[in-house]
Amino acid sequence: EPGLWFAERANKASNSHYFAPLVSTNPCGEQPLPGWAVCNLGAINLARFALDGEVDWDTLRRTVRHAVRFLDDVIDATPYFFEENRAQQLAERRIGLGTMGLADLMIRCRMRYGSPEGNAFLDRLYRFIAVEAYLASADIAAEKGAFAMFAPEPYLASGFMRGMPEAVRRAVAEKGVRN
Repeated sequence: EPGLWFAERANKASNSHYFAPLVSTNPCGEQPLPGWAVCNLGAINLARFALDGEVDWDTLRRTVRHAVRFLDDVIDATPYFFEENRAQQLAERRIGLGTMGLADLMIRCRMRYGSPEGNAFLDRLYRFIAVEAYLASADIAAEKGAFAMFAPEPYLASGFMRGMPEAVRRAVAEKGVRN
């Protein structure tokens, strides 16, 4: 139950705004989807990255990159029951990399949820995960090719990509993006 979902706002932020408008969410509401899209989700257990009261950033980076590659491989290994699902997924290669174990990570890092320090920590953590996921997807695109509907200009014009660091935008412009 996603509660209230604003389709216009979601589409302005969406990387797929120019070829596959979002029309709903998956049943649990964590991933907005276009028609016939596939909900290909994975999650990283953040609690596993606490090391002596800090985040083990190097291990988290490797894990995010492996998770993106794994989810990309799932796309090719999935037996699609409807041709429409297969065609949509192969055209956009949509993945959703989520997290769990945030409370445990924050406790182990001595961060109080809702505090100014905790909020800054969360901004840093999720920015790090997003950046690494996009860089991984760009690297996979350089190796295997970008997703079929990728067009650099409209992709980089999405609300979400406009907020990404220049290093990510440059990697996507130069290599494309796989997912």
